[in-house]
Amino acid sequence: MSIYRCLNVWHTDIRFRDIVKQKWEEYKIQANGMWVVKEKFKRLKHELKIWNKEVFGYTGKLKIDIIRRIGELDSLDDESNLDEKSKVERIELLSQLRVLNLKNESLLQQKFRTKWIAYGDTNSKFFHSYIKWRSLMNNIKGLEVLGQWSEEPEIVKEAVREFYVKRLTATPDSGVRLDNIHFQQITEEDNKMLINVFDENEIKEAVWECGSNKSPGPDGFNFSFIKKILGCHK
Repeated sequence: MSIYRCLNVWHTDIRFRDIVKQKWEEYKIQANGMWVVKEKFKRLKHELKIWNKEVFGYTGKLKIDIIRRIGELDSLDDESNLDEKSKVERIELLSQLRVLNLKNESLLQQKFRTKWIAYGDTNSKFFHSYIKWRSLMNNIKGLEVLGQWSEEPEIVKEAVREFYVKRLTATPDSGVRLDNIHFQQITEEDNKMLINVFDENEIKEAVWECGSNKSPGPDGFNFSFIKKILGCHK
């Protein structure tokens, strides 16, 4: 099962905001506010997967085709057979290639969270070795269970579950006693501020202070998506 992730590079496509707005308004769900939001995000996730595959497209294949065509035009230019129409085409292809490179860098940066990508050479052997190493380190292929190495998924899952059950299960002697401990207390003014009803501006300010590439939950929609989609409705 693939993990859904809202990609920042989608925002570079002028069609993205329109499809999100259109689908969001189409969903008619009768329930309380939070349930409606959850269900809309769930349905939107499915729609964006389809949009990414059928409309946005895969940048890798398109890049290969553009580079191949540029190579053909360069060969004609070397033979002095490049007419004005072909020269214009070559300029447009180079511009498209630059945009695709920026999109690919954005994908790599988000996928592997490499902060130094903006300053380094993304085509270097070291960079790609680092990506491969990070990918391998994030995968759990197997575990040593009862002294034997196992890569059987069910055995590995059960071993991980048992580990955390033992780790997080309280024992009779692990209770915490709070006798004779004097806690600091907040003032009445602070208490009133904490129990006050918060408004939409406070929520928005809290969201805007969060890192854009941080995901607020397992739904895969990061704060960049929320800021850029909601930001146009300020």
